[in-house]
Amino acid sequence: MFFKICVLFMISNANGGEIKYDESPDTVSRMKELELKVMASNNNYLQLEEKLLAYVTMNAELLADLKIQRENSIKKDDEIDLLKKQLHDLQQRVVSLETSAQPPYKQPVDELDADFDVLKKADSSINCDAGDANSKRPSRFVLDQGEAVAFHAVVDANGEVRHHGINQNLVFETVLLNINGGYHSQHGLFIAPTAGLYIFSTSVLDAGSKPLIHADMVKNGAVLARAYGHGNSGFPEQGSVTVVTQLKAGDEVWVRISCCADGSITGLRYTSFTGALLMFM
Repeated sequence: MFFKICVLFMISNANGGEIKYDESPDTVSRMKELELKVMASNNNYLQLEEKLLAYVTMNAELLADLKIQRENSIKKDDEIDLLKKQLHDLQQRVVSLETSAQPPYKQPVDELDADFDVLKKADSSINCDAGDANSKRPSRFVLDQGEAVAFHAVVDANGEVRHHGINQNLVFETVLLNINGGYHSQHGLFIAPTAGLYIFSTSVLDAGSKPLIHADMVKNGAVLARAYGHGNSGFPEQGSVTVVTQLKAGDEVWVRISCCADGSITGLRYTSFTGALLMFM
């Protein structure tokens, strides 16, 4: 906006009051200076107006954020009040249950002590009876019915059984006796079902085509004894060995070939494996 300021000098004369304008160079220069000052003032005003508008906008945003925060705070306060009320209700319920719950029966301490004394006397009596019974057979040489452990298995194949490798288990596939299931015919393995003193025996007959045989009686991988057979002039020879050993429940006993590679044995029940529990230990 352009403002033009004119400085008027009104001169009234006696001949009718005529108005004259002073347009001297000095007056015009002063008018231009005033005009520039007015324009500068207008610019300052516009800048102040823009700043004021920005402040109002920012203030409105802050007020909106404060409103949201206050609403959230009110919600949290409501939630806290609700949780406090629920906690109070639970506490009241626990107190009510504690005061109302009563055990259906309370046995006096002296009665419990009396029952315990009766049980102790009964236990002592049982132990005495058991001691008397054990004194009749202290070493358990006599096995009760159902306690016996025994097996007998043979190689029943017709003729030679060939191609046995060194340290290969002999499998006595035909089981003629297996009380309490200690012998496992799939692998030729006896697994002790109970601890005790056992006796084992094996007999191995070599074959005419392979007249040399070495067999080991093995307990948990350790050799207990060996059987040896060496036929001559087409006549086979049978080697045998018997051992007595102490076993724990789970111990294993088996027979394996120790010589020679690609060996052969004779079936037809000439080759056998037997064992039995002698006594508990």
